Amino acid sequence: NLLESLAFYNKELGKYAEATRLLKEVATIKKNIFGIDNIEYAYSLTNLATCYSESSNNNEAIHIGAEVLGILGRIVGTNHPYYVLSLRNLALYYSEIGNYREAIRREKEVAELLRMSDSTESPDYPTSLSRLADYYSKSGNYSEAVRIGIETMKINKRVFGAESQDYATSLINLAGYYQDLGNYSETIRLMTEAKEIYERVFGKESHEYALLLSNFA
Repeated sequence: NLLESLAFYNKELGKYAEATRLLKEVATIKKNIFGIDNIEYAYSLTNLATCYSESSNNNEAIHIGAEVLGILGRIVGTNHPYYVLSLRNLALYYSEIGNYREAIRREKEVAELLRMSDSTESPDYPTSLSRLADYYSKSGNYSEAVRIGIETMKINKRVFGAESQDYATSLINLAGYYQDLGNYSETIRLMTEAKEIYERVFGKESHEYALLLSNFA
């Protein structure tokens, strides 16, 4: 609607205070029309939480994100894609304030829900594992990051193929975790494999290949 569009434009201009004010108004209107346990109200809260997060107010984003989860759990259930997405967003908000323990807990729930719904062969599952490995790495648990990074790499290779960017990206991430552990020989091996894939897929003159080389250096 008009208010949501105005909020979006203000957010794009970096006017987060105005965007937040408008999104709060949208949420209030939808709450009054549809009630609390309604997908439209939950959607309006999701937009508000996203705006708070983008303006670096992740504590408020967490508060609203938790409310969204509660609503979705009641009206669509925990296996619904919207619930899983909201859970993933909440994990991200926690990571933004450095609460990796809670981010890990939430992202583990995401991965488990995807696994239980037979989504392990979809892009969502390795993406969740990749986020989980990243949270472990940021929390200082590099060994667990490596373990999950290896699992992610194997899934990406099986799902997308050995010549895919997804597989190469998982190699790069895993190389970073090994670097954190001080295992530089494994870091070099993985980065070299990723470089060869990028060279074949994108070519030596591509922006992607040049960017990879700058990281490799």
